[in-house]
Amino acid sequence: LVGGASAVLAGLQVVGVCFACCLSKSILKDFHDFYY
Repeated sequence: LVGGASAVLAGLQVVGVCFACCLSKSILKDFHDFYY
């Protein structure tokens, strides 16, 4: 049970990092287009 929970948490962490990365990239792109 503990192993499964840690695996799920690790997967969520990876998904969260990818999501945050994509989000920041799109924000930076909009910021760049807006100011330049």
